[in-house]
Amino acid sequence: MKLRILVITVTLILFIACAIFGVEQDTTKSKTKKIYKKIAPPGKTYFSGIFGFGPGFEKVFTGIGTKRENDEDDELDKVNIYPGGGINLEANFGYFFTPTFRMELGIGYQSSGKTFENGDVSIKRYPLKIHFFKDVGMLRSFNVAIGVGAAYNMSPIYHSKVGDREEECEYEPSTAIHASINFNKFIENKPYFVFGEFRYVGAVKYEWKKATVNGSPAVPISDFEELNGDGIQFNFGIGYFF
Repeated sequence: MKLRILVITVTLILFIACAIFGVEQDTTKSKTKKIYKKIAPPGKTYFSGIFGFGPGFEKVFTGIGTKRENDEDDELDKVNIYPGGGINLEANFGYFFTPTFRMELGIGYQSSGKTFENGDVSIKRYPLKIHFFKDVGMLRSFNVAIGVGAAYNMSPIYHSKVGDREEECEYEPSTAIHASINFNKFIENKPYFVFGEFRYVGAVKYEWKKATVNGSPAVPISDFEELNGDGIQFNFGIGYFF
């Protein structure tokens, strides 16, 4: 697992480095740069919304198995969760200190899980984040920025329901570190922009604090006492200047 995380982290660093040194810095993109500086002067603010998804680094077996459709064998498919993966929804507020440096504050909702014939499993959390972005150049008509930041993942909770059995496990909030590369498309004389983002989320550990089975106190199995919430996100969004 540690080797896998190392490989993914190194790949992310190389990807960001290639993007930085591969962006176009010559005067052929001067018109696009002027548009960008005109749209985002110091003190400019914006709202943005994000939809994203991605894999988590850790896979955890829930202890639940589901029967395969049209399979006469008794073999079951394991139901797993990925505490660092799933969907990502965010609402953000941004502020430009300079035309090439900005801060972003946001709140989000993240969830991963699975629904099957007689139940479902999920793990959810609500991150508060702060990000700083530095623009590094242009790639065709896209502005390229690298970002670093942190998050505070609130109210992480695992839930499963299979038939009449319902389990919940609440976890302590966890901090996280973020590193990202963004591709932003600014449009002249328009108050909005679109963007894509590749984000690494690391250093996330969820430690259990309370567990129940059908409402009665319980102790989680060892695999659920501490969860690794690291992962990678592919995010897409739209922003609006005001």
